[in-house]
Amino acid sequence: MSIITDPQVLIPSNVDLQKWATVACDQFSAEPDYWHELSTFVGESPSTLKCVFPEIYLGKQSNSQTINSIINSMKTYDALNIFSSPYKAVLVERQTLSGVRKGIVVAVNLDLYDWRNIALPIRATEDTMLDRLSIRVEIRKRAIFETPHTLLLLDDEKKEIIEPLFKNRNKMKMLYDFDLNMNGGHITGYELNDINILSDKLSNLANVDVQIEKYGINAGIVLAVGDGNHSMAAAKIVWDELKLSLSETEKQNHPAKYFLAEMLNIYDDSMVFDPIHRIIFGADFSFINEMQQSLSGSGMIKLLTPNGDFYVNAPSAHSEAIAAVQTFIEKMLLKNPNLKVEYVHNETHLRQVMIKSGGIAISMPSFPKDELFKYVATKGNLPKKSFSIGEPENKRYYLECRRIKY
Repeated sequence: MSIITDPQVLIPSNVDLQKWATVACDQFSAEPDYWHELSTFVGESPSTLKCVFPEIYLGKQSNSQTINSIINSMKTYDALNIFSSPYKAVLVERQTLSGVRKGIVVAVNLDLYDWRNIALPIRATEDTMLDRLSIRVEIRKRAIFETPHTLLLLDDEKKEIIEPLFKNRNKMKMLYDFDLNMNGGHITGYELNDINILSDKLSNLANVDVQIEKYGINAGIVLAVGDGNHSMAAAKIVWDELKLSLSETEKQNHPAKYFLAEMLNIYDDSMVFDPIHRIIFGADFSFINEMQQSLSGSGMIKLLTPNGDFYVNAPSAHSEAIAAVQTFIEKMLLKNPNLKVEYVHNETHLRQVMIKSGGIAISMPSFPKDELFKYVATKGNLPKKSFSIGEPENKRYYLECRRIKY
């Protein structure tokens, strides 16, 4: 069973791509000014901003009205025939603050993925926040097309899969080349006409000998979700429900069986794992006192408060520290329903949010990227929101699309 398929990528033509492309919906979720500025910039132009539900608005506006607006925008774009003829897979060259990031947009088989700790070729890396799935599931059920911010990681230390293709990119058809809005850097896309070589190389990663050499066991892991697991989990839920009503023939190539995502090599030189910080609104110094009593170890966790920075002992191993902090936060949320947690990328943004909105901010440690695959293969999922691929501005932008309903 092949992991990837010809995605039939859709890219709008005669549309301002600077206004069309939008950063991932789970970014800047504590910074309304970012989304207000973006909305003002986009104006009435066609945009993926009108096809997704930014998480900053969850609970702050009518979910049903927003979802209806999203579906209506998709129907409008479909009626206007804004998309060009479908393309094959897309090689993506993204200039970020950490360097030039190389990826390939493909469609992956959802039957080979699960967000739970199940031994399938495509694995989640972090626990899923189930409360954030329902809205994405509802949108997915009604959506005409999908647009991805999910990043799938390859464990290719020798750089034999994606990198060789990029050496020949100048011989390929250029599909887009522009500056992303809101300081997102520059992005260029090329059409990759033949994915057979790519498919074969992915299959080689699943070879038993290769698996044992890498992880000490035949883990069967080929791709790991580096970002956008909630969107992929929602697509999996919708597909698992839909296929119950389909015949075996209908299941084979149904568009909802597949999910559009960008594949990256975890060993790409520009691939940086940054921590995802936490801010607890409604917390006071009793929160710090309880955290000091609950956590222990030879490591340190920094807390940012309106009265200065504080430090709490924690496990020295970053994976253990992340798990300990998240377990403590969830215990405190159950104990005090007036507390609210938000996840913030970049410590500068974290401090700005804390100064503006109050609360106790927790600066989290980084998870080493070269430990990720072995950790997932042998131990399972990390706690939710354990790492981020780069700064918020470097997150994947919604750009390419794929039809999932006819």
